[in-house]
Amino acid sequence: MTTPKIKTVNRGGARHYIHPADPTATAVGVTSVLNGLAKPFLRYWASKVVAENAYDQVDTLLAFALKGEREEAVKWLKGTPNAFTGDAATRGTAVHEMTEAIDLAGALPPRMPKSSPLLPYARGYLAFREETEAVILDVERTIWSREFEYSGTLDRSLTIPESAFAGFDAPPAWYEGPEKRIIADVKTTKSGVHSEVALQLAAYSHAEEQLVADEHGVYSAESWPDHAATGLVIHLRPDAWRLVPVKCGPDEFDVFCMLRRLFTWERGVKDTLVLPDVAGEEWSGEHLVGFEAMVDGLRGLGG
Repeated sequence: MTTPKIKTVNRGGARHYIHPADPTATAVGVTSVLNGLAKPFLRYWASKVVAENAYDQVDTLLAFALKGEREEAVKWLKGTPNAFTGDAATRGTAVHEMTEAIDLAGALPPRMPKSSPLLPYARGYLAFREETEAVILDVERTIWSREFEYSGTLDRSLTIPESAFAGFDAPPAWYEGPEKRIIADVKTTKSGVHSEVALQLAAYSHAEEQLVADEHGVYSAESWPDHAATGLVIHLRPDAWRLVPVKCGPDEFDVFCMLRRLFTWERGVKDTLVLPDVAGEEWSGEHLVGFEAMVDGLRGLGG
């Protein structure tokens, strides 16, 4: 993680970064912007997880029923998806901290036991480092876009030497050369690499500034170097690892910028669109009696 930590605040459930060199400047987090994407599959996933939990822990559910504790049972079942994602988030954070230690200290975290469940992830990350010969340039770097008012902390900025492709007939088409920086992100999701990561990497790639701390922990804004139009996802699982190229060029950044505008619309603009009433009235039930008589009179005129 960035050291010292960049200050953030929560506004309406969205993370906003505070610029350490200019406390009057704030920017919404990249992840908060991406939360605006529709994810209908999550509804199916959540219902599936709840149903599986109810079946697998039927004794617990039956205990609630026998005690007549309907509300408690509903609360327990509703919390199943959050418990599942919470466990996954905790594991993901631990893996990120472990890979950060490998890159910055050249070793596993000193407190990690030899029987740690993270060791298979470490094996995958070390295999990535060995096979790609990646040169790690930045670890957990916070970037900032003043133009589009967003910020975020990326996992890695790196380069890959041509020698990494010595066993290939030719380097892959996405490879832009040994000097070109590449945005890389570590993922541990069971479901694989999802398309929205392209927008995440594009946001990191197209920021204008990076926040750099000196030896006293004082931040300054520096120009953020140009990056390749294809990023990399280092997908780590307990039994495998994959290196997945992901497009993150201008087209993907345009989509992210659309979501950034949608975020602004959702968080304020939409509330200004419906203007105050200019005409109308209210009535109660007793007024309808006179209204019915008026209607009957109109019908008589029509006859």
